[in-house]
Amino acid sequence: MYKLILIFSLVTTFTISKAGGLTNINWITNNSGSWFDADNWEEGVVPFDGVDVRFGVTDIDLSRDEVDINNFSNGVSLPNSLLRLERKITFNDGSPLGDPLLADDGMVFDLMNINGDGGAAVIFNVPVVADTMTSNRHGGVFNREITVNNILSESQHQDDWQINAAATGPINYILIDENRGADGDSIDGSFAINSDLQINQVEHDWGHMMIGLNATVEVKHYLYFEYVNEAENNRINPISIDGSLNVNVFVIYDTALNTFSDLEPGSYGSTGNETTDFQTDFIFGEGVLVVNLSDAVFSDGFEPDVNLQD
Repeated sequence: MYKLILIFSLVTTFTISKAGGLTNINWITNNSGSWFDADNWEEGVVPFDGVDVRFGVTDIDLSRDEVDINNFSNGVSLPNSLLRLERKITFNDGSPLGDPLLADDGMVFDLMNINGDGGAAVIFNVPVVADTMTSNRHGGVFNREITVNNILSESQHQDDWQINAAATGPINYILIDENRGADGDSIDGSFAINSDLQINQVEHDWGHMMIGLNATVEVKHYLYFEYVNEAENNRINPISIDGSLNVNVFVIYDTALNTFSDLEPGSYGSTGNETTDFQTDFIFGEGVLVVNLSDAVFSDGFEPDVNLQD
């Protein structure tokens, strides 16, 4: 499939230093407890900056680990580390604040590879800071604010990405690529935004973009892949809008004809929203897509390269 030449080298070239003689530190299988208890780590060492922190696949598919990152408001700060998640986990702040969403502890990593297990996403009830988040199945649910430059949502399984709290600043790039195979119609891979958000660049390849009620999402450049007469039933990429999606430039790439076109300025709504000026065959819900500019010239390095294929 076609890709943008952008940040993928970061994922493939990420390296971890060998501080303290350890490169990997692994959470104990099927265990809940405090991040800062050494007994919860197979190596008997609490992760330190520069290591690869891993939560491997559980023995019991239905289990969900509860990991407490309470650290006297300091949380988990490993800005030069990689966090690999391959299981159902909920990250909480166990501070005596009552509601877990009143967390004052957060998580800081360079790269986070976020994969749940058994059809369920990883849940973050704490603030999260990362340069890049990736997934190849299930994804993450963020119930507190995030600070992130890039999100690569690539899945061979169902994804349940949810951003339920505002980001601290604009997200540079979001990729939605749900390549799930011939049974994809029975697996609903989605990327849901349920809070106000600013995004510089969206590449919507395969999968379902969802803008929640009362959410206003602003995007500078939206690249939408249009598939026509494809045999696989998963190549459906709707946009469901119950709030508002405001886009400066909305470009459609026709994969069959290898051509680009752009939506003209105006308001685009679903068939259920009769107050809009236009309707399209890929927008659903009760909200509105507003396109501001008619210009397929990309800026800020957002240049699609349709010669790259997997």
